[in-house]
Amino acid sequence: MFAFPSLTPNTRLFTPGDSARAEFRSLSGKSSFFRRGDVIINQALSLEYSHLAEAEMLLIKNHYYNSNGSFDTFFLSREIWADHQLPPIPIISNFIWRYAAPPSVVDASFDRFNVNVELVSEPIDLGDLIVDGNVADPLSPARIFVMDGLTAAATPLRELIIEPGGAA
Repeated sequence: MFAFPSLTPNTRLFTPGDSARAEFRSLSGKSSFFRRGDVIINQALSLEYSHLAEAEMLLIKNHYYNSNGSFDTFFLSREIWADHQLPPIPIISNFIWRYAAPPSVVDASFDRFNVNVELVSEPIDLGDLIVDGNVADPLSPARIFVMDGLTAAATPLRELIIEPGGAA
């Protein structure tokens, strides 16, 4: 898993999600709602990049291919929220992202491209996230996500290591 490319978008559209809920409608037409979780789901982020060089466009395109399309998840880079004092969603939080659709690439002019990216969030359990893997050792409990692996041990098995550094 790779973090999203470190490119600052020209425009971004963030759509807050909603609580997971189920609706029950009685025969009389009265509705009752039941909350099905304690996290927000279906947050969306639309990113637009204008006049990217071909190498920058290829970073996004290759990230999409390396993420197996919309299958794999990833963390966002800090550049996504570059001009925010307080991002709507912190970089390190209980959300991870995946592609909602393939990126669209438009030839804007000679050797320049406009790229649109649609992302949706997936909640993760913060108990599965180690932010500083430098302190992770074989005796620590298994975690799924390791944000900064540095010298983190490979055992117990870690599924996703971001910035592995010297992780074995």
